[in-house]
Amino acid sequence: GCFLTQKKGSRLRSAAAGGAAGLANGFFGGGGGMLLVPLLTRWCGLEQRRAFATSIAIILPLCALSSVIYWVRGGLDFGLALPYLAGAVTGVLSGFGIGGGTLLLIYMTAFAGVPQNLAQGVNLLYFLPTAATALPAHIKNGYIDRQTVWPAVLAGLAGTALAAWAATGLDVELLHRCFGGFLIVVGLRELFSRS
Repeated sequence: GCFLTQKKGSRLRSAAAGGAAGLANGFFGGGGGMLLVPLLTRWCGLEQRRAFATSIAIILPLCALSSVIYWVRGGLDFGLALPYLAGAVTGVLSGFGIGGGTLLLIYMTAFAGVPQNLAQGVNLLYFLPTAATALPAHIKNGYIDRQTVWPAVLAGLAGTALAAWAATGLDVELLHRCFGGFLIVVGLRELFSRS
């Protein structure tokens, strides 16, 4: 892993990856994993399975912090969240389904008419039980790169706090447009990064 080499640059790459994921997670209420897994494979040299598992360990505390900030700033409606949390339980029971948060955001905003800021708060809650259920299996199987996790989580928490605070203060329509732009950028990156 990044930290095992004991090089300062490796820890900085882990921290940069976590910081980027924290900014996306806090600002968009999800999407940090879409950034984090490729960064962990490219910048930190983790193979895909370890990068995926490690990303869960990193994103879980970021979602917890974001959820609290969204709740404190009025961007989380627990009554609205209950049906989606039931969906999270179903996702967990159907094979530790991680990564559906972005699809949940699209569904809630485009089809269910949920305002972007509230959808983001709900999505953060959605991830918590799903990740908490999957994480012990990844730890048991040795897929978590613990030395990568710590610098990434610390930088990610800082990015998450700043971005969540900013996002909960923005106009909902502007936030919706920013999320759309984020999806386009990530989609183009995926489209053109394949060999």
